[in-house]
Amino acid sequence: VVSQDPAQGFAQVPEPIRVRVLQIAAEWLSISKKAAAAGTVASHLATNASVSDAENLFIAAQILARCGIAPELTDTARPTYSAEALKVLQRAVSAGFNDRNALSGSEWEPLRQQPAFLKLDQQMAAALPVAPAPRRK
Repeated sequence: VVSQDPAQGFAQVPEPIRVRVLQIAAEWLSISKKAAAAGTVASHLATNASVSDAENLFIAAQILARCGIAPELTDTARPTYSAEALKVLQRAVSAGFNDRNALSGSEWEPLRQQPAFLKLDQQMAAALPVAPAPRRK
């Protein structure tokens, strides 16, 4: 599926499973140290995720943030990925993502002092925790 444009082939994936396939591919590319390809696929994941899909929006943001610190990318490319990670993280928080602990990794370091990141952190701190689903007897 991965070609010159790693996301090109994903347009052929049936829509009901496209987001999951993009998620798996972006994570695999990130783990495989193919940051540029991972960033492209993560961008497509963010585009294809619904506005209420906080989990996949966060996954896309996290992979983009990893690209922002990837040593195999140039010093000029990394900030672009970090900036996109912040935009996608904003979408995830708007969709209900509020796990502040998930932002403790080193991939978020370049963003920690940015006002937009600090604002998101405050929003998540103020959000009510999600209650667990009731257990069935």
